[in-house]
Amino acid sequence: LNNIGLVQSRLGNQRRAIEVEEKSLRLAREIGNRNEEAVVLNNLGLAYHELGEERQAIGEFENARAIQHELGNVANEGAAWSNLGAIHYTQGDLEESLEAFELALALRKQGNDRRGEANTTGKIAVLRHAFGQDEDALQLFQKALEIDREVGDHSEESTATMNMGSVLMALARYPQAVETFDRAMRLQ
Repeated sequence: LNNIGLVQSRLGNQRRAIEVEEKSLRLAREIGNRNEEAVVLNNLGLAYHELGEERQAIGEFENARAIQHELGNVANEGAAWSNLGAIHYTQGDLEESLEAFELALALRKQGNDRRGEANTTGKIAVLRHAFGQDEDALQLFQKALEIDREVGDHSEESTATMNMGSVLMALARYPQAVETFDRAMRLQ
């Protein structure tokens, strides 16, 4: 059921995804599968976030995070923190977002979740750029880019490269920015 909910969500059918995920949640609880329960709660949070129902999303992510912490699943706990960071970012609470992403990054490193580490590093870089800390942002995007290459994630490699170009533009390093944007376009 959980996979059906994910497909519904990806198709943009968030209400249907929530219905399916709630059934999946009941099943996970009935059989006592705490890990599956946390995964489903996280998926519910994503669906509510897509609908703009941030309070509900935060509640689902918090519950998922607590269960993953209880289970000692640091990589998935990191994913929940990252989702919380994304909501805080959407709400314009950049400091809270940064705190959540930094916690997520530490957990994802500890859990050896390299894709998650790259993704969260990129999100922190976006925030550093927003705070005007462009040199830090550039270094973080470079780190995310290196991990994306290591794990073979060409889509995220392109995104990190494009973001580096934006920071180089902000730093008025125009020739480097053009070269970086060209490289990003070749990756797509």
